Amino acid sequence: MSVLYHIFKPIMTLALRIFYRRIYLIGGENMPQSGPVILAVTHPSAFMDDILVAALNKRSMIFLARGDVFKKKFARILLKSFHIYPIFRPRDGKSEVHKNFGYIEEYQNKLAKGQVVLIHPEGLCVHEKNVRPLRKGMARIAFGAEERFNWDLDVQIVPIGLNYTNAPEPQEDVMVCVGNAIPASRYRELYHENEAKAYTAFNQEVFNALNDLSIVQVKGTEEVSEFCLQKAREEIKAKDFLINHAEEQFEVEKVISERINDLFLNNPEEYENLKQKIAQFSNQLTKHQLVLKDIEAHLHKNSSSYIIHPIRTLGHYLHLPLYRIIKNQTIKLIKSIEFKASILIGLGTVLFGLAYITLICLLSFLGVSKALLWLLIIASLAIIGRTFEHHRKRLKHHYRLKKLKQRNPEEFAQLEQLSSEIKKLSLPT
Repeated sequence: MSVLYHIFKPIMTLALRIFYRRIYLIGGENMPQSGPVILAVTHPSAFMDDILVAALNKRSMIFLARGDVFKKKFARILLKSFHIYPIFRPRDGKSEVHKNFGYIEEYQNKLAKGQVVLIHPEGLCVHEKNVRPLRKGMARIAFGAEERFNWDLDVQIVPIGLNYTNAPEPQEDVMVCVGNAIPASRYRELYHENEAKAYTAFNQEVFNALNDLSIVQVKGTEEVSEFCLQKAREEIKAKDFLINHAEEQFEVEKVISERINDLFLNNPEEYENLKQKIAQFSNQLTKHQLVLKDIEAHLHKNSSSYIIHPIRTLGHYLHLPLYRIIKNQTIKLIKSIEFKASILIGLGTVLFGLAYITLICLLSFLGVSKALLWLLIIASLAIIGRTFEHHRKRLKHHYRLKKLKQRNPEEFAQLEQLSSEIKKLSLPT
């Protein structure tokens, strides 16, 4: 049954490149190419997190998911075929948590066979830019495996921070940051002296690593931080569709978020000054029916992206019925915001797949080669057309900006001035 995993992995890899505007893989060289590995991954976006990490890793892996989704037999069979196994939480009840002993031993055996196990050590999925305290399950699996096999396994724990610019939405950016591997054997002596202290020290090291690999927003700074981050993103040049390895965007966002956190905690006067500037800027944008992205895009515009807009428009409207079905069904199915992206990409992959299979059957009278050629053309139009709404709004607002600059150059200059002041305040001096 695990054949399903290997069939769907390349399909989902392609789907991810279409779903996101840009995917960054930073530190991919830190991923061990052999031996037992535990991937300690942050968890802001439900199943999407696992899909991303699996797609960007050549090695096959198993995933640990919350135990309550394994209650039905069909669900257990299906999930296992995709290498997804249960881990039970205290909220699932004592009788369920007791099952962990057997499962943890199974995961330790998989490590002993040199496999990769993906764990979300925070223990829950929350749509926020933060790293929560880690649970002890990961440490128990790692140290337990080493102890059972005389500390000869050399289990490596690899921290991975997942940084979405806007986790629930398509056509956003995601930065997958892979840190240096932490050998479980580093804690061998402490574990023999005091297991509890070993768990605590180990979790603290992994937590610190995840914190360094993540964009973290202190509670209360989210609105100001996101505003400043959005401004900065428009200045960064990177390739769409392809996997990017440049660290620039992550480094810029990390610096800005830390700067905002520092102002909020240690310099409230300057933080309030920044907040007021943002309010003035936002009021001006509202007055002229503009959005934040537009003035920054105007300053850093790339005219070549608009040359293909007619092709983008054609691709969008050819697939508009599918887009609407996916959007409407997602609204019906979504139970919490953390699952939105997972449902969107899952529905999109299935419905587009069915639509293209139907299309190739209808075109088969042309002959196999011509049918495949038409399928390739239509699929290419879908890929190009995926950014239609984004560019349509941007073109409309560029026109408004141009009119503003011509009719009221003083107010346009004020917008540019406020933009410059906000940028200055949001960066370290």
